[in-house]
Amino acid sequence: MSLKKKLDVRLTNVPPLKEITLETIRNIRQCHVNKYMVVYGTVIRCTSVKNRETKKDFACKNCGKIYTAKSDILEYNSFKLPPICGGEVEKPHNPFISMLNAMKRKGTFNKKAFSGTHIGQCNSRFFLPIHGTAKYKDY
Repeated sequence: MSLKKKLDVRLTNVPPLKEITLETIRNIRQCHVNKYMVVYGTVIRCTSVKNRETKKDFACKNCGKIYTAKSDILEYNSFKLPPICGGEVEKPHNPFISMLNAMKRKGTFNKKAFSGTHIGQCNSRFFLPIHGTAKYKDY
């Protein structure tokens, strides 16, 4: 016994409910994708739904701060992101810690000058898109 990979279904006598019935084929929009809709008429030719992303959320790769970016239609729908991240991140230890420890032993060390880690600006330039946050607009 073999199973068909593609099955064509034709429904007849579907009640004309307002939620699933469209008056003309021109009323099909992006919100109707993957939904069952009833349209009366004859299909002459068809194309895919054309839409563009208008907004999308991006997260900083270092600190995870979320930025909402809008697409610019004049720049071929590219997203305008900040040049650097302004989030806060814990900075690593000072690389000159051994030198500071030597200064501490000699008595010339100021405790306020170095306190291990500190919170500073992230300054990352890498942003990752967050999937599922995009907003679309039909055109």
